[in-house]
Order: sequence, then C-alpha cells, then structure tokens
Amino acid sequence: MKLATPDQLDEVYGLYRKYSEYFPHVRKSKVEFFINNHRMVYDQGVAISFTIYQRKGYLGNCTVPRYDCMLHQIINESQGNGIIYEVFYDFMITLGKTIWCTVRTENKRSLKFMDKVGFEKVGDITWGKNKQIPGVILKRKYIPLTSTVEHLTPTGGVLNFGE
Repeated sequence: MKLATPDQLDEVYGLYRKYSEYFPHVRKSKVEFFINNHRMVYDQGVAISFTIYQRKGYLGNCTVPRYDCMLHQIINESQGNGIIYEVFYDFMITLGKTIWCTVRTENKRSLKFMDKVGFEKVGDITWGKNKQIPGVILKRKYIPLTSTVEHLTPTGGVLNFGE
C-alpha cells in the first residue's frame, strides 16, 4: 500500500475533478488534509481516502466501533482496467481492520464494486438539507488471512496472499 505524498496533491486532486459529478463536495484542502495526515492511498492511478475512528462513532443508524476504518472515497483514474481491485485488496490486507463506507443509492457502479469486494449493507443513510439524497451504509468485516487463502478477482484471476 502506497500512501500519497504532498508532491502528488495536484495529481490526486485531478482525479476528484475528473469525476466531479460524483465528488462535487471534495475541495483541494480536504485532499491535502488527507495526504498530510497519512489518510490517502495513491497507487497505480487509484486514490483511497479513509479515517481510522479513534473512538466509537455513529453512521446513520449504525454504531462504528473504535479503531474501525471509514472509507471516504475510492477513485480509479482509468475505470474498467481492473487495477482498483488489486490496490483495494492490498489496502484491506495492509489495514487489517473492518471497513465501513456510505454510497448513494444512485451510484450503481460503486455499489457493484463494493459487493464484489465483500461489503454488505448494514443500514440506510440520507444526505442533504431535507434528507433528499438516499444512500446505504456498507461494512466489510476484517477476516485475517492465512497463508492458504486465495481471493478471486472479478476477471476470474486469483490473487494469492502469503506463502
């Protein structure tokens, strides 16, 4: 897992601008904050922003335990190339924590990706001044890997973790 460095700020922020229809709320200062606080992965054109909860938190109708991870955004510079799976699996293994995220119900592409990498719906959430934007709360429990565990990629290949 490669963390983003301050000299990559413009490159990483460029991904948010490229997909501004999904991330209109993300400002350059927020990306800079994530990078400077070691909360931004950037590897092979994939950016992942996240936070580790330092105390119990609340997400819609769910309680997030202390030390679990909140996934804020995941962006692939070249959608459809499959690299996102490799980078995300590396992120999950390196992190070694249960991961939570929220996704707008209209974002079918993200929901499909989250399903493929093992997230399950655990609740509902809404955003906006009048709670007019519906979403779901997803969770992927951390399962320690043994040396014999293999994960299938969406293209049918196998990722081996450990020997």
